Amino acid sequence: MSDTPTGTGDDRALAARLAACRSIADFLALWFELPLLPAEQQRVFDAHYADNRRHLPPRMRALYARQTDELIALARAQPGCRVLEIGSGSGSESLWLAMLGAHVLGVDLRAGRVAVARARQDVVERALPVPSTADSRSARCST
Repeated sequence: MSDTPTGTGDDRALAARLAACRSIADFLALWFELPLLPAEQQRVFDAHYADNRRHLPPRMRALYARQTDELIALARAQPGCRVLEIGSGSGSESLWLAMLGAHVLGVDLRAGRVAVARARQDVVERALPVPSTADSRSARCST
């Protein structure tokens, strides 16, 4: 398989779809709908979100959006605020907050999920005129 994204390749269409997202749930649903990542990162993303992909009806989408309302309101009220997300996984919340103007550092122990977050950030940065302010890193635990 190729390391190029498997989606449409039309950055303007993707930019319009990203701009149309009104909530973090819409943003996540877009990633479920469009396979935009290189093959390995898409495989990790799909495995990470397997249950959510199957079970994200409108009621669950609304619940997910409400869980992040306070943080999103803060990011909108204070553009440029700094956010540290521990356990950032594949970067959904980090990327959404960065798109709202927050400077986000996401940290996760799973290097594969960090690679997905970075690949997703690359897709967003190609599609949108403003660079993302997200940074994803893998952490190591030592004893």
